[in-house]
Amino acid sequence: MRDRYTLLPETRERIVATEVTAWWRYPFEHISQLPSKPFCFTQRYQDVKKVLADTFFGPSDVGVYSPSVQNTLYLMAREVLTRFPDIASVQLRMPNLHFLPVNLGGKENPGLVKFADDVYMPTDEPHGTIEATLSRANSKL
Repeated sequence: MRDRYTLLPETRERIVATEVTAWWRYPFEHISQLPSKPFCFTQRYQDVKKVLADTFFGPSDVGVYSPSVQNTLYLMAREVLTRFPDIASVQLRMPNLHFLPVNLGGKENPGLVKFADDVYMPTDEPHGTIEATLSRANSKL
């Protein structure tokens, strides 16, 4: 969607740069509701972290195309709920950080170097933060 506030031109060539902060909730309302078999919260943390990273990055040989930070956030949260039925909801916060290509042009190469050993620099300009919570239909949240 484009409106009068849209400043950047349409492209499929931008970097998705962000930091991921994640929280999730279990459906347990009381300690007595914990499963009778041993439940290792540390292992679940590692497993969720792996699912989030794998969904964000995609296969190591080809990556994954992301049309937006919002879409990536949704896919990550959905995958956590799909893979872990004992998680009632997941909340993700992902700021939309900006990295701009560095002009490496000189006398020998007056143009901007694009898509051949790219160099990008982070900016400190204002940016938005995308945040969402996905819950199961039967969740009490």
